[in-house]
Parts: sequence; structure tokens; C-alpha cells
Amino acid sequence: MLRHFLAGVIASALLPFSSVAEQIASPIIIGLDADFTGSTSRGSEAIRIGALAAIEEINRAGGLHGRRLRLMSTDHRANPRRGQKNFRDLVETHGAVAVLTGLQSPVALGQLELAHRLETPILSPWAAATPFIDNGYQPSFAFRVSIRDAHAGGYLVGEAMRRGYRRFGLLMQNTPWGLSNQKALSEAIAATGLAELAAEVWYGYGASDLSHEVQSLQNAGVEAVFLIANPSEGAAAVKALSTLPAASRPVVFSHWGVVGGDIYEMTDGAIAEMAFFILQTFSFYKPRDRAQAEAFFGLICGSFRICEADDVVAPTGLAHAYDAVHLLARAIAAAERVEGPEIRDALERLGPMEGLLRIYDRPFTELRHEALDRSDFKLVRFAPDGRLIPVACAMVKAYAAPGGEAECLSQ
Repeated sequence: MLRHFLAGVIASALLPFSSVAEQIASPIIIGLDADFTGSTSRGSEAIRIGALAAIEEINRAGGLHGRRLRLMSTDHRANPRRGQKNFRDLVETHGAVAVLTGLQSPVALGQLELAHRLETPILSPWAAATPFIDNGYQPSFAFRVSIRDAHAGGYLVGEAMRRGYRRFGLLMQNTPWGLSNQKALSEAIAATGLAELAAEVWYGYGASDLSHEVQSLQNAGVEAVFLIANPSEGAAAVKALSTLPAASRPVVFSHWGVVGGDIYEMTDGAIAEMAFFILQTFSFYKPRDRAQAEAFFGLICGSFRICEADDVVAPTGLAHAYDAVHLLARAIAAAERVEGPEIRDALERLGPMEGLLRIYDRPFTELRHEALDRSDFKLVRFAPDGRLIPVACAMVKAYAAPGGEAECLSQ
């Protein structure tokens, strides 16, 4: 027995320090609740990979408070009620100190009451509904590293106006996310004093045929459509639009929900053949810091086979989640105790950080829980081969010529 005991002591002594520490200290759990089985599963997986990449970096550097970070993911299947159950399980059963949301704003909004009752920070790396942050809670436990619909509306209207369009239509998902965007877009159009909202068309969540809705927009004579849709609904809109004569087909300015899944394949590439512009915040083809982007690929290449820009699906999901977890980790490190209220307070006090998406001067304050703003926005569109590329590149006349796209992307 003594021989076995000594052998165990020696074996433990030979283990790397991190392995011994893992046995002594339980990991710090960060939750992620997203749709991993529905039409937005690709966007959810991008969020997961971005979060795991940040966690891997933090753990390699020694973790936080002598403990490693661990991501625990649950699948809400785009169901708000399931999202509430998942949130409760992540916090009460598994001890998550914070929870990342997925794509669907209705689910994220449905989790707000629980987040505040359980005093657990809830961070959105994708869901954009304005009320997620403007939620009425004081203090608020909701933070966002993503687009805000109130900002997105003004940006999209501005980009459409800049291209000469004045007669607009809205094609909206009949959900809280759709309502959030309807308010932002209609107010932005009215504020121009030069544009007209000619048609406002709603459809039910998950609609597979939007022929009637698209026909209503054409009958109203709209020049440009602002689309609020998830991938499957966006594909239905593309299919309906493709039946219209090209000369009378309205241009589409879409919120970014459409790229949370495989809309290019859903439309058999038809989306790349029409004027279909999509709101984004980040592109690996033109990153803020190319060296940092290359280091990021080096981090995830072996585990996820995402080794260059051409391999990326839903780039904003990757970038937002990566930056959000690093910001959260800094707050956990600064908190006196690894508990929700202390982490919440620390998030409001964070200093500068160089992220993948931007340099964050002071990401959050007591009065501002939005880390991004309109200056981070850009438009992309699908190239003929299915890649999401910046609109500036897609509009270059030499795009079809050898080397034309590469020249644009290098600028």
C-alpha cells in the first residue's frame, strides 16, 4: 500500500503544473446558449469557435484566478422558452458566471428577466434588438459586442440614399427583432426628409414562401428593400425576387441575420447574381490588423480547419465572440470575487483592449453597454463563388479580371 501511495505522489509530481491545478481548482464556466440545430446553426457555430479560441488563449496564459475557463454550450433551437430553461440550467446547475447569447433576438430578450433575477451577466455577440440593452433594468446585466438595430437602421438608410435610392420598402420578420428594426428604419427614413416609405410588409417567423410579400413591394414601386430575415426566410425572399424582371427588381439592403446559415447554397447561388447588400462589422479579407487575424487563424486552424479567410462562415460571429470573451475575461480577472455582480461592475470599468474587430478604448460604461457603434459597420455581398466580400471589392470594375479582386482586397 505504501508503494502504491508513493507511486501516486511521484506521478502527481511529474504532472505539468496546469494539470495539478486543474485537479485542485474547478474551472470557471462561461455559458453559450444558441441555435445549433436550426437554420442559423452556422452562425451559432461561428460564435462557439470564436469563444473557444479566446478561451484557449486565456488558458494558455494561465487562466484566471488560478483557474481555467471552460465553455458550456446549450441548444435553444430558436425557442424562447427553451432558451429560458437553458439559461437557468447553465447558471443554477452548472455554475456559469456569465452567458453568451446566440443569433435570435426573441430568445435573448426572453432571457433578460432571468439574467437580472439571477444577477448573471448576459453578453450578446450577435443578437441586435435595441431593447436587449434598452431594457429598463437598473443596474443592467446585459452587454453587447454586436450591432444595435437603432444604429443599423440609420446606417442602412444612409447607404441606400448614398446610392441614389429614395423610394423604400420594408420586408420584416414579425418578431421583436422585426419590430425593433421597423422602428429604427422608419424613423431613419422619416428623418431624411427626402425619402419615402412606400410599403411595409410583414411575414411570419420561418416563412418559406414570400412571393406574395415581394409582389406587394413591387406593386408599391419600391426602388430598394430593407430586409429583416434569418437565412431560410432570406432564401425565400431571394427566390421570390429572382422571379421578377431584372429591370424592375428592387435592390436589397439586408440586416445580417441572413448570413447566420447557408443562404448561398439555399438559393443555389442566385443571391450572388442580384444587388443584395448585407450589413456586417468585420471581414477577414480586410481585417483591422492583418497580423492579428493571421495569428487567429493559426490558433483555430488545427482544431477547426479554418485556416484562411476563404474558410470562414459568418465572420462576425467569430470576431464578436472572440472579442466578447476576452472582454469578459478581463472583467473576471479584475473582479474581487468570481460572481455575477462583481463581474458586471468590472465590465463597466474596463480599460483599453486591442480586439480582433477594433481597438476598444473603454468598451462599456455605466451609461453605455454597447461596445460597437456605427463606425464599425460595412456592407458585404456574395461573390459568385459564395464568399462574403466587402462591397467596395464587389463593385470594382476589374473584379472579373484576373487579380482584380486581390488588388481590391489588399488596399
